[in-house]
Amino acid sequence: MLTSSDNDLILSGYVQKVCYKDARSITFDLDDDVYGPIQCIAPRNAMYSFYSFVDLKKKYRFLAKLKGHQYIDELGMTRTFNRIYLRKELKEGEGIAGNDVKKAKNK
Repeated sequence: MLTSSDNDLILSGYVQKVCYKDARSITFDLDDDVYGPIQCIAPRNAMYSFYSFVDLKKKYRFLAKLKGHQYIDELGMTRTFNRIYLRKELKEGEGIAGNDVKKAKNK
């Protein structure tokens, strides 16, 4: 998981679970073990389109919006990254805040 601005971040990882019941959430197993797995909430239309190409063996990158939920982890650190709102899937070379995905991924 890579923070790109105050409220936007690039989420990168493998899809662990897709909730088909309400078509609104997926769970990512993030590259950064400190924050994963994380539940993601998305608009219905985004989730329906996601179903058509989801592959549990493939890594996905999404631009996401923080929901602002804070909690204290087992190490006593404040975390805000447990619920996010998916905005769109990032294609290779696409990014935000002037950083493309390749550069952000390597930071």
